[in-house]
Amino acid sequence: MAIQWFPGHMNSARNKAAETMEFTDVIIEVLDARAPEASSIRQTLAAPAPSSAFNMIDLHITVGVVPFRELHDTAPSEPSARIRERVVEARCRQAARTGRTGAPPVWNSSLGQREIQRWCRPTPDGARLLEDASDRMSLSSRGVHRVLKVGRTIADLEGREGVEEHHLAEALQYRPKQL
Repeated sequence: MAIQWFPGHMNSARNKAAETMEFTDVIIEVLDARAPEASSIRQTLAAPAPSSAFNMIDLHITVGVVPFRELHDTAPSEPSARIRERVVEARCRQAARTGRTGAPPVWNSSLGQREIQRWCRPTPDGARLLEDASDRMSLSSRGVHRVLKVGRTIADLEGREGVEEHHLAEALQYRPKQL
């Protein structure tokens, strides 16, 4: 469910966010670089537990202003059809990994602790990176698990079996820069 943010509706948005937070699987925070605090979920969620709310957000993305020249750039990029193929292939890998015939697949975002330990195990370099980042960013165990699950998804999109250092580095880039 998406919550629309409009001036004057912040209280109703805060209440709706509080009501639905426990049923939410993935939260993507998109910030407008021109007014980052005005579009931030930080001001919308209840004040008593901001760090726990941040650990629930999987992807934090700041959208900057795109210069006109880049909007009309004719350089070749990956076609949408190919991106869709990669996503479908990643979803198939996730479904096959759970190995539950006849049951609905378990997507990376819904993996439990045992599945995370089994399928999201990082390489030694990735584990060192995650340990350092966990200390620097003060990630809770829930935050570390979310980074591992996003890293597993990035690896699936690349068609890789293991969760490598660069997968975790990208996943960490989607975490909040400051609390």
